[in-house]
Amino acid sequence: SNSLISVEFSHNHLNGGLPPEIGELALLSALEIANNEMTGTIPSEVGRLVNLRILSLKENQMRGSIPFEVGSMSNLEIIDCKANA
Repeated sequence: SNSLISVEFSHNHLNGGLPPEIGELALLSALEIANNEMTGTIPSEVGRLVNLRILSLKENQMRGSIPFEVGSMSNLEIIDCKANA
């Protein structure tokens, strides 16, 4: 089991898509990848992050809808996906 609880990669000029494997980080409570050049869609596997409290993907180039699975994330307090493509 992965013990990583927080990922903060904001303001790093990262590009590419968010990989579906992100859903394997079961203990993750914060995923902040704002202000980068990320593309693609939010993978539905994000919904497996049951401990996630903060999801920040704002100011990237991501497209599409927020996955339905995110609606069942009972610990999610903040979701910020503004200013994307």
